[in-house]
Amino acid sequence: MKDRLKTLLAWVSQLLHTLWTFFPSLLFIFLALDAFWTQSAGKDIIVAFAEKRHLGGVSRIVFFMAIAFWVYVTWYSSRMIVYIKERWPQDAAGLAILDAYPRAAGNACFLVLELAVLQSPLFEKPISGGTATIVFFLGLVLLFFIDRRIRNRWAQTSAFPRVFWAVLIIFLVLLAVAALFFQDPDQYKFLLLGILFVLHLLFLLYSNLHRADVQQKMISHMQGDAGPKSIWSGVLDYFCIPRAEGSYFSWFNVVGGMGIVFYFLSIVSFGFAQGTGPFPFLFLAFGVLLGLANLITGFSVRYRVNFHFLLFLAAFFCGLGETHNVRMIQLKDGVVNGYKTRPTLDAYLRTWLNARVPLSDSSQTPYDVYFVLSNGGASRSGYWTASILGRLEDSTIAWRGPYGRFSDHVFCLSGTSGGGVGVATFFSMLQDRRRLDAGSYTRGAREFLQQDYFTYTVARMLGPDYLNYLTHFSSTGDRGRALEEGLEWSSKEMDSTNFAVPFYAPFSGFRALDDSRRVALPLLFVNTTRMQDGNPGVVTNLNLDSANFNRRVDVLSLVDSDKDISLASGAILGARFPYLSPAGNIADNYFVDGGYFDNSGAGVVQELMQGILDDVRRDSLNGGTMHRQLRRLHFRVLHIVNSPVGPAPKQFPPVRPIKNDLFSPLITIIGAYDMQTTVNDMRLYHFVKDLSAQGIVSDYHQVSLYQEVSEWPIDKARNLRVDTEAVYPMNWFMSEKTRTRMDMRLETERSLKSLLKEIRPK
Repeated sequence: MKDRLKTLLAWVSQLLHTLWTFFPSLLFIFLALDAFWTQSAGKDIIVAFAEKRHLGGVSRIVFFMAIAFWVYVTWYSSRMIVYIKERWPQDAAGLAILDAYPRAAGNACFLVLELAVLQSPLFEKPISGGTATIVFFLGLVLLFFIDRRIRNRWAQTSAFPRVFWAVLIIFLVLLAVAALFFQDPDQYKFLLLGILFVLHLLFLLYSNLHRADVQQKMISHMQGDAGPKSIWSGVLDYFCIPRAEGSYFSWFNVVGGMGIVFYFLSIVSFGFAQGTGPFPFLFLAFGVLLGLANLITGFSVRYRVNFHFLLFLAAFFCGLGETHNVRMIQLKDGVVNGYKTRPTLDAYLRTWLNARVPLSDSSQTPYDVYFVLSNGGASRSGYWTASILGRLEDSTIAWRGPYGRFSDHVFCLSGTSGGGVGVATFFSMLQDRRRLDAGSYTRGAREFLQQDYFTYTVARMLGPDYLNYLTHFSSTGDRGRALEEGLEWSSKEMDSTNFAVPFYAPFSGFRALDDSRRVALPLLFVNTTRMQDGNPGVVTNLNLDSANFNRRVDVLSLVDSDKDISLASGAILGARFPYLSPAGNIADNYFVDGGYFDNSGAGVVQELMQGILDDVRRDSLNGGTMHRQLRRLHFRVLHIVNSPVGPAPKQFPPVRPIKNDLFSPLITIIGAYDMQTTVNDMRLYHFVKDLSAQGIVSDYHQVSLYQEVSEWPIDKARNLRVDTEAVYPMNWFMSEKTRTRMDMRLETERSLKSLLKEIRPK
């Protein structure tokens, strides 16, 4: 009994030691599992990959190359570590576990992908995450026995090479057909699964090729029969690789080199990154980073020094140089950005009122004035927000009625995170006042925001940003800059038949009042948060009054007068949500996503409206006439939301004591993060209602991407309304299927239809 217990403990000890040794490969398998099993954005990436139609299927070919690269690196770099560890005496349990791990890791990679496709919205009834987890572990066990059978029996037969090459040819034919002919996702999903299964079979065969012969050569090598010396054999000997494995090691370097080339091109070229797409690139990055991590692990095992820990210490203590500065535009000698001359609220308000509702106008018709705010949500929010505002603008241009253009009635645009990008997109388009018969603001905004901004950004995140901790080769080439560069590149490539989206232009060029002190643009508020103290900040074309705006940080006042930032940099400053976009540094002030403090921008809108009332009140006390113009105004708050709508919970589940003791602060902070926005929204809602009670005509409109509770279908069996709507993924990338759903929602949203009828009465 004691011997059995000792054996069991030895196996457990060796298993834990093996898992720790191969922690990098386990980490990337887990990352793939989490990204494509649990995240709606990851599932949408799979859908988008099946839809991809440009570059003649090149992205699909790159995808299968990336899969082969990731799996091959996972398997063979782990195998190299096994060879190094085998130099030192191991017990039977240790050798068995070490020998089994590399193939098990390769099989796990394929299982993650196959089950991810089966869980994706490509299928009408995808399997659940729980089912996939059970299948995953059962599949690993089954594949262990299949692997043993191939290695012990089939691999030694003369028919094996013919079978292997036959399967390889079948795979290549299927790949060509998939890349060049199948464009319909309903057809491609089965072909995608089939190719993954064939590729998995190739891995099973290849990883066991001539196993018996290799083991015999390993014995010869261990006994010192190393054969003639050469540079190549010296490399093999250094990494403890048997001479019989030379061809494996050669292909490992060839495949690795090809993967690194595609990986590098995606980092340096936005166009190439878009052509590759997020699904293939993630596996390229996993393979490159895993190869580097396992190389360091190999050195650690060989020299019995934990180089991972030493590199971490070096990065921690040497990484003192700034790598996340906000990108600045250096102005020409003598040119200043003009941020100190931005108009105050009082100056802008007087100019706006005199232009829109002059005292000489005897009309008593109320004049609509819109205060627009938009919640965060990455591309989902940006696309939805800009589509709505574009639709309202297009409607008034096409009608050409007495209402004028919708944008003439917009006093301010406030947004956070993706919502900030959305309002900034519409805001930037307002500089293009052409009347294009073939173009529209809606179409221009959609063309701009439907681009893939994720791949190029994550390429920097899973690339140079790691090395910058030690090298600091580029203090401004981080992933935050990559997102801005992507937006600027797309705006420059916009089709001239649509309205321009000049995100590349300096922010100082988007002035609220022009040189003649006439109204040029609405006020723009991109909400952000200062990381050091949590204080809210605003990127705006208004000169903020600290008293009116409760000491919000005026971000542009921190920019040196001889420098500027692009509109893209300003918009993204409110959408820097770690870990994808790090905090941006301006004069030692680090700014992150505005959603940390207020995810809708409701706070600054309420402060603006209160500031307007205060200015009018002060003017009236001094004998002014602004109060007469104010009575002509119809205050309209347009709140654009993109989060699921649901009834408040009637009761909460109990919390376990250990969860209460360990995680109550974290749980509370996460809950407060959401509720702070809700409280700000409700405060603004009641503020608008109070204005109506004071005799100021005002109303509050909420335009929701998700269906309201009253729109949910009724479950007759339970006699209640049930939400059956699929989740809209939140990412800097969206599939065509997701965009189509959003476009359809734009046609049916009831509040938007009501607004369109009001500004375009029949």
